[in-house]
Amino acid sequence: MRSLVVFSAALLLVIAPSAEAQQKRVVCYFSSWATYRNGDGKFQAENIDPFLCTHVIYSFVGVNTDGSVRILDSWNDISLNGFKRFNALKQTNPNLKTLVAIGGWNEGSIRFSDICKTTASRTTFVNNLYNFVKTYEFSGLDIDWEYPAQRGGVSADKANFVSLVRELKAKFAPEGLVLSAAVSAGIWAAGVSYDIPQLSANLDFINLMTYDYHASYDGKTGENSPMYAASIDTDKNLNVHATVSHWIQQGADRSKLVLGVPLYGKSFSLQVPTNTALGAPASGAGTAGVYSQEAGFLMYSEVKNLN
Repeated sequence: MRSLVVFSAALLLVIAPSAEAQQKRVVCYFSSWATYRNGDGKFQAENIDPFLCTHVIYSFVGVNTDGSVRILDSWNDISLNGFKRFNALKQTNPNLKTLVAIGGWNEGSIRFSDICKTTASRTTFVNNLYNFVKTYEFSGLDIDWEYPAQRGGVSADKANFVSLVRELKAKFAPEGLVLSAAVSAGIWAAGVSYDIPQLSANLDFINLMTYDYHASYDGKTGENSPMYAASIDTDKNLNVHATVSHWIQQGADRSKLVLGVPLYGKSFSLQVPTNTALGAPASGAGTAGVYSQEAGFLMYSEVKNLN
């Protein structure tokens, strides 16, 4: 079977009026596990250009049931000074903001949901997050709860997420610490998970995860991060334009929206090797990359080497 890669690449760029151009916000996520890859796939904190982005985010840390922060890779993050080396980028560029992301897809939703249910448990969580950020000298925090009121969460998560953000802001703002969140690109998910006006009012910026709209689970080829709907799309909301428009229409401050564009490709195994069109039948994910070792996913360095 032949593999087809659907790839788009760019940095995370702010969506803002022209008046904001002089204060451009460029947010970049650092996948800390890339340190374990070989060859051109290996990427460490020292490889980050500290002048390329205004904000860089270290991915990820987790959360324990008691509201404490869980270090997911103590060998890399602590023993090999991953946190320290990452934050040392500020020595080269003092204007750079370094954040740490808590959550991610693998962390799920249930522990966030449980911790945010009461004022007391949220207070513990907020204090632990604040202490963690200060201890390891980050400039702030990115909340990557995937997703409130989904994946085992409860409907009250939507309101409790706002409460968490408000309480974090009250703790962080006096210290000049940055607070952001990564949110689902799905329009249905936005209605279930997010009070958009309140999140916009209390976060410094919002990272829209406008990628992974299509992948091998669709059973057909599709673009990872399409700007607009294709003529063959049955769901016209699975694209960047629809997501951004929805958030703005629902009350988000457009100057706080950061558009996520992936630096990786999605690949598919084609049922008919000669049919490489959008919507072509796919039997599954494409062959794993030599560096990423993940079926259906290719890093930028792997895409560059495709024939």
